[in-house]
Amino acid sequence: MKRFICPVCGGKLEIRIGVDVAACESCGRIETLDAQDVEKLSEIFRSAERAARQNTADGLMEAEGLFRTIDFVGEAKKRAEQCELRLAGMRKERLRRAESERIGDKRNTRIGVILLILTALLAAAALAGIVYLIVRFAQGTLSKGAVITILAVALAAIVVSVLGRLFAGRGSDT
Repeated sequence: MKRFICPVCGGKLEIRIGVDVAACESCGRIETLDAQDVEKLSEIFRSAERAARQNTADGLMEAEGLFRTIDFVGEAKKRAEQCELRLAGMRKERLRRAESERIGDKRNTRIGVILLILTALLAAAALAGIVYLIVRFAQGTLSKGAVITILAVALAAIVVSVLGRLFAGRGSDT
């Protein structure tokens, strides 16, 4: 990139986007800039602004790089720093989300283990109950009302299971 320096004192020219003159920061001399240089700088600046508006990490990195190539232009250095801050914020937010997900995964694992243990205990209790009922039925000490209740509950469980599968199958078709 062409360096813009004062032809009189060698100081840095203060360039503004869209303006065809620049003032020397040292001696204050006003220099007229080449129209092609002004247009080229303006195009780089506009490209950097477009990239920054994407508000993505890639867009901000591209914008920061473009602004840094013309950091001798008035607003470019400030805009590059803003892009850098926004990128840092995005990185921080990404890390925060990752940590939150890790904690959530840990919590979900604990809940899953607890539910698995409860399910195993309930299954063991149900199995023990079934064995108890079979033994009582075989001994003939199970009342007729208890047998009817057991059969009704078993039939209701089968109906609910079948209906659940029918509705679950229908829900996935839509």
